[in-house]
Amino acid sequence: MPSWARPSGQVDEKALLDDWRSLVAWQFYNVKKGRVRTRMIEIWRQYYAPTWGPLPDKPKISDVLAERRHSGCYMANGPLDIASPVEIPTSLDCRRRLPVLQPVPCRRFP
Repeated sequence: MPSWARPSGQVDEKALLDDWRSLVAWQFYNVKKGRVRTRMIEIWRQYYAPTWGPLPDKPKISDVLAERRHSGCYMANGPLDIASPVEIPTSLDCRRRLPVLQPVPCRRFP
């Protein structure tokens, strides 16, 4: 991983390398296809954006290859789950509106 892409402070080297490999794989797929498909934009929004930052609304290949700095928020890893991880309050009050679901907070080091 290039030094300009590393987050500041202490890092989890294995998680950082895994995140970098994931970014490179995502970039490679899009460059190979020659365009950024809608599903790849959504995958970016769900899994990559907290770590690598947002994409423009209509990304081009040049946006895919732009230099990106790791935020220090490590990407989720483990078995693939088709549902986005969300936090659900432990107690719900049936008299109130349902809460807005939020993504699970990212994992930081240490």
